[in-house]
Amino acid sequence: MPPEPAPEPTEALLELSTLLKHLIVEANTNITRLAETIGSPRQQVSRAVNGREVPSIDLAAKLDPALNADGRVLALRERADRERRARNIGAIIPADDAPQPAVNPQAPLASPPDSALGRAVTAVEVNLSRGGRPAAAGVTVGDGAWIRTLFSPEDAIQPAPERQELPASTNPAPQRGAMVEAIGTAGDAAGGGSSGSAPQDRGYDRQTELVEVGVRLRYFATPTVPSSFLDYLDDVVEDCVESYEARGPAALMPLIVRQRNEVQTLIEGWQPARARQRLLRVACRLSGLAGYMAVNLGDFRLARAYCAEAFTLARVAEDDNLAAWVRGTESLCAYYAGDYRRARDLAREGQTYAAGGPQAIRLAVNGEARALGHLGDRDGVREAVGRAFQLAGNAELPAGMTPCTSFGVYSLARIAANAATAHLAVGDTALVQSYAQTATAMAGVDRSPWSDVLISLDVATALATGDDADPEHGAKLGIEALTRAGTQPIESIRQRGRELARRTTPWRSLPAVADLAEITQTLSRRPLR
Repeated sequence: MPPEPAPEPTEALLELSTLLKHLIVEANTNITRLAETIGSPRQQVSRAVNGREVPSIDLAAKLDPALNADGRVLALRERADRERRARNIGAIIPADDAPQPAVNPQAPLASPPDSALGRAVTAVEVNLSRGGRPAAAGVTVGDGAWIRTLFSPEDAIQPAPERQELPASTNPAPQRGAMVEAIGTAGDAAGGGSSGSAPQDRGYDRQTELVEVGVRLRYFATPTVPSSFLDYLDDVVEDCVESYEARGPAALMPLIVRQRNEVQTLIEGWQPARARQRLLRVACRLSGLAGYMAVNLGDFRLARAYCAEAFTLARVAEDDNLAAWVRGTESLCAYYAGDYRRARDLAREGQTYAAGGPQAIRLAVNGEARALGHLGDRDGVREAVGRAFQLAGNAELPAGMTPCTSFGVYSLARIAANAATAHLAVGDTALVQSYAQTATAMAGVDRSPWSDVLISLDVATALATGDDADPEHGAKLGIEALTRAGTQPIESIRQRGRELARRTTPWRSLPAVADLAEITQTLSRRPLR
């Protein structure tokens, strides 16, 4: 079954999106030019304009004067942020005495009224600041000790409990044959089954349609590519990044490659310098995504070829941020191919291109730290993980679990998940559970099924191999995670599951451990469609 859909945008976020679109038209600009004007990543601006997330205060502060909004963007952003926080803590908000007035995009906007929503969020914040539980008059709040991380991300890493308990329904050990059969039917939520290629019951394939639109547009294109077509290409890339887990590499990679070939035809023609630079960046991202997907399919030779092409394009385009991203993907490829020294070296080289920017976090924790873990360098792991969190403290981080293929900065949840994996390799099982708890506590993490499976496998391995090892309990957690992943998981899940089975081999006489060993033998690499 497909992953849970993203929550519907709040009323204020929809109003903010409408306002931003109106102001962009008024200013005779577009998302790409606006992002360049204010010096912010295009993806962040796009998500704000399209109502996909509440913009940060810094981004709103840039957008407001750039679009001559006279404070309207800032005011609506404040309302949208209040509504988002109320929703995240599970608040049931009583209806206002009077309906909120609609925003006139062309009229100055006064400060948001003292609505029931505003009173609810304020009451919760005050109660939290006094050390109380997150509750307020007229507000019902869902249970969860992790609520402090919503308002205090720096306190997110807490000691984890000794055991991660299974739900009662999974404690009885199922028959081995039934368990292996269940793997083949229960894994679609993590992109493991064939239904992962279906576009969530829309009745059409959105990514295929996007590519076909581009093919038709090229028929009418003039010798030079208009900015509207370049905007379309940027949107295609962003859509593929955001839908990657729902579709999976086997279904999505052929579309990426087809779009890449279309872009190559345009690059080989004559283009003005500005359009050519944008085409080179699009081509770089498409080749980079193809390389990343090849890694997840276990085709490391093809991945290296696409990454070599992507890195060349990044250098020709003089885009160091993209060059750093590609080095991170090459490091990922080397890591899963078992070449940990090369993975470390590529990650370190990538950090010279990142120069402390957004990609430096990914390169430190996903590339360098995890490779050092397999090289047995405990001190190196701790230093690289600490450096990643230090960089994160100076960056504007997105919420939830950022897409694994994102060209932007890592979220706190993804940093913590990678830190757990790095520490697992050197046997720091207490830190594994602590970082895993931090990662899973973040709002929105449940919309990343692959990350959920990988974190569960790390916790299972820590439980099975720590100082107070419980291999049967760890094996049960591993079976539960692999059941969600299906019979053809991505390469990282396949390898992580087999590593857990290998580490629990001495306890093969235990039923759960024997089941785990049999299940991991059924995991196959996912073929391209």
